[in-house]
Amino acid sequence: MTAVANRFRPAVAGLGEGEVTDDASRAGGLGGGTSPVRGTASWQRLAVVAVLALSAFAYLWDLGRSGWGYGIYATAVQAGTRSWKAALFGSMDAGNFISLDKSPGSLWVMEVSARLFGLSSWSLLVPEALEGVATVGLVYLCVKRWSSAQAGLVAAFLTALTPASAAIFRFDNPDALLTLCMVGSAYATVRAVDDGRARWAVVAGAMLGVAFLAKLLEALVAGPGLLAAYLLAGPGRLGRRTRHSAYAGVAALVAGGWWPALVELTPASARPYVGGTRDNSVVNLIFGYDGFGRLSGHGQAPPLSMRGLAVLWTDASRLFGSYMGSQASWLLPGAAILGVAALVVAGRSHREERVRAAVVMWGGWLAVGWGVLSFSQGMVHPYYAVVLAPAIGALAGVGGWRLWQLRDRREARWVLGTAVVCTSVWAFGVLDVHDPWRWLCYAVLGAGALAGAGGLLWKSPSRATRTGTALVAVFACLAGPGLYTAGEIVNPPVVADPYAAPPGTLPGASGGPVGGSMASLSRPAPALVKELDRGAAGYHWVVATVGDLPAGGYQLATGDPAMAIGGWTGGDPVPSLAEFKKMVAHHQVHYFIPAGTYGGIVLGASQAGSDACQVTGWVERNFAARRVSGVVVYDLSGRRDPRPRARLMGCVTRVGP
Repeated sequence: MTAVANRFRPAVAGLGEGEVTDDASRAGGLGGGTSPVRGTASWQRLAVVAVLALSAFAYLWDLGRSGWGYGIYATAVQAGTRSWKAALFGSMDAGNFISLDKSPGSLWVMEVSARLFGLSSWSLLVPEALEGVATVGLVYLCVKRWSSAQAGLVAAFLTALTPASAAIFRFDNPDALLTLCMVGSAYATVRAVDDGRARWAVVAGAMLGVAFLAKLLEALVAGPGLLAAYLLAGPGRLGRRTRHSAYAGVAALVAGGWWPALVELTPASARPYVGGTRDNSVVNLIFGYDGFGRLSGHGQAPPLSMRGLAVLWTDASRLFGSYMGSQASWLLPGAAILGVAALVVAGRSHREERVRAAVVMWGGWLAVGWGVLSFSQGMVHPYYAVVLAPAIGALAGVGGWRLWQLRDRREARWVLGTAVVCTSVWAFGVLDVHDPWRWLCYAVLGAGALAGAGGLLWKSPSRATRTGTALVAVFACLAGPGLYTAGEIVNPPVVADPYAAPPGTLPGASGGPVGGSMASLSRPAPALVKELDRGAAGYHWVVATVGDLPAGGYQLATGDPAMAIGGWTGGDPVPSLAEFKKMVAHHQVHYFIPAGTYGGIVLGASQAGSDACQVTGWVERNFAARRVSGVVVYDLSGRRDPRPRARLMGCVTRVGP
């Protein structure tokens, strides 16, 4: 490896002043971490504006057709606009019965928008799109400072073009704010290395803490890479760098830990039940259900009807499978090759060499993210891969630009060609599963072979040949993710599990014609809404039902609080039968709708003896049912029906009073 690095080094030394823009390469590894050159040509400014404008277009175009997005987040936002307590705890309803099985950080941004502009699809989703544009901009700033404006543009464009980015930044899932704050922490880390003062380290830790409030432990995916980069390239002695890192850790703990502490210290009777837990403990939510439970799979088995929405196989090739890999991993092999090559070029240069620090930071982020997503045995959705987009884009930009500077060297052209060929081969594997676009996979494969073997390996190609080869290489690398991103913009929205697919195809492993929008999942029939609205003013909850999704649909349709018995899938032990009887006796709940098929997804506890099952059985035995628009509805305010009644859904109940 040292020998290869030595072959590169003379070429680096011979580059002109205008070609190398990172501070370490300019100064030969400055001991003090001199700030990089800040001058940016006009065309570079225009290019940055163009990338941000394209990102905004991709994330904002026809955004309203997504409706409420994932209905349970919209439901929680609605509750937060009507109750400050619901906003603070992330409640599903303004009555504060149960919270979402997530931290509420991402909800707060949407709730501010909804309070200012009213609750609508646009007020929910525009903040998500703007978070995406901000993420792209921060990736540019991060990479530019340690590499070059050109590398920053490449990294920002690749981040924006990642299909998972388009899917998430057009949706109301918490991953949008999570990704933005993780990149914000990376930018603060870059500034901390350049600046040398503790304040930027504190900002980096605080941003990671805010990311924790968005999606709990997933925020820590970026942590090892950021820490390694600062300890490696930060100014001063190791003790000073370690002390600043400790400051960052304290800042992260304070910024992200105040909310769990508040929930844990608040009496259970004064707050909603913590959704996703068996013991009403936010600690269990953080380290169990939404933490190590995702890694081990303990307590993470989804309902059978939802297994098609989650990636349940577990091995190192998960990100290289068409279903999940198509969302973010198009450039992963090439980015890894380019990152390793950049490290080889850096060789044994000064500790503070910035390109090496960049590869350590983004490579560490990517390695941890790949490991977590690949080997988790719990439910892993394809859109989780969005957190890899900045790391992949940055590695490709930093490594690709450094090797492009050395393109007169045979070794650099060989590595660039290898990266292009590997990327095109992988794209061939992903695109091959979609029959309507089968022709493109062969075009991509051919373009990759041509660019890799025909141009970048030539010793001294002419300018026209070099330009043409570069364009062919761009097509080979970006046709796949570009196709999927375009599909996310034009295809009907997918509710609950955002997924980018080629235009005219459904998400999944085999593709196929679009069968229609799923955006109407959470819209009950008008007659049912009218029935639920009747007499709602006198009740705490207009309706109780099993599961977050149906409860959210009724709440959004009526505007009144709906009780989600058992939380997301109906499996949380709340309320107990005794508690529910007391609520009914005090006229707090008007209607009850048992678990059933809702929008094509079966939700609700089906195990005999569960709390949701006991409540359902008691209602079925003691209250009369009638159908409204095909939905079984029990009026809990009416007279009891003393006749024994058979069960209507999958709970095993005992006939009797």
